[in-house]
Amino acid sequence: MDSHQERTLQAFRRVQGWFAANKEFTANGGSTRTPALATQLEALNGVVSRASDHAAQQNTQASQSQLIAKDERELRREVLAQHMATIAKVARALRGTIPGIGVLSMPKGNIQTAPLITFATAMARKAEIYESVLVEHGLPEDFIKQLEDAVAKLKDSIDARGKARAAR
Repeated sequence: MDSHQERTLQAFRRVQGWFAANKEFTANGGSTRTPALATQLEALNGVVSRASDHAAQQNTQASQSQLIAKDERELRREVLAQHMATIAKVARALRGTIPGIGVLSMPKGNIQTAPLITFATAMARKAEIYESVLVEHGLPEDFIKQLEDAVAKLKDSIDARGKARAAR
């Protein structure tokens, strides 16, 4: 909520406070001479309630858009260090003995997150070709699924951050 919106909301709340202190002007305060004023005050209460709810939701979305981004480093590290590096290390050790396994290599160190997701997905597809050989040489049987799950978590984190920013 920007400062203009906050000042407007504060002004509306001051009007509510004035009516709360001067109940003789409202229908609820005992006087039925001004039912139109009571209707307007009810509308004002609805506006203040909705504006307060939206401000709280906006604040929550701002926090979520930042918090979701904070786990991106850990998720990137999981994809790169735990999954992709392990596959590339085994593939590097098998170069020269298994034709074409050199395609399983690591991306450059400064790769952005979106291209990393694409690269990791492509690596999973390439690793499917050499799955039996890689499993024979020490990788778990579900290493491709583990990589795909880690990539999906990273992608979900990026998508959730975007949704939180959009909702904000």
